[in-house]
Amino acid sequence: MLYSLNDILKYNVDLGDARGSVEDILFEAEEGRVCFVAIDIGGWFDSRSAVLSAERVAEIDADARTISVDVAKQEIEAAPEIGAAGQGGAFQPAGDWTAWPKVMVGPSASAIARDLVSFIGFDPAGEDAEPRGGKDDDIATAAGLTAVSTIVSTTAIGSEGEIGRVIDLLFDDDSLLLSHLVVDTGTVLPERQMVVPIKLLSHFAEEDGHTVLRTTKDAVEKSPPLEEFDGLERNWLDAVAAYYGLS
Repeated sequence: MLYSLNDILKYNVDLGDARGSVEDILFEAEEGRVCFVAIDIGGWFDSRSAVLSAERVAEIDADARTISVDVAKQEIEAAPEIGAAGQGGAFQPAGDWTAWPKVMVGPSASAIARDLVSFIGFDPAGEDAEPRGGKDDDIATAAGLTAVSTIVSTTAIGSEGEIGRVIDLLFDDDSLLLSHLVVDTGTVLPERQMVVPIKLLSHFAEEDGHTVLRTTKDAVEKSPPLEEFDGLERNWLDAVAAYYGLS
């Protein structure tokens, strides 16, 4: 089933023996894979946030606006602390993110999800992009992760100029893969949510605040709109793919 990542940013989190709220979501742009969920747990754990592998999300309840995670409070309390090199952290995120701990913690005041991105991420604007921390930053060595909060509201740029504004990202909870971007072109009816398959994403230029797509504003405005998430049928997904010339 498809879910709105922008909606999930407003969800509560059920940890079984504790509760929290979603702070941010990290995804790997090249494969379009949702990787980590950052959770505000400051109410019960010393003003901290937890970063959990997306694989630990057990259930998404859109009606209750809650996600349930397969992580106990005790596991979070025992998780390694995230810290940049030279800052005394117990875990410096470097290398392949798939090898990182499935549960990590850090100070919520520093917006932990964005800290992770800045610790390890290249600005995914192209293969020649430099690490945000500079060439000599030895922890900026992994493929970049991107925080959903930094993408929503960015300007969408197409092959013929500005398309509109990115207002959401859709993902499939079974595969944990992004499926579509939702774009507001500013010239269609408000209830029409225009979608662009993730395969047409070129790159995010986070520092410049825009998202580059391999399509045009005219194409987006004429595409099959997304009207609701519940009960999406395969023929809708196929229709969108066919419209954009994708298999």
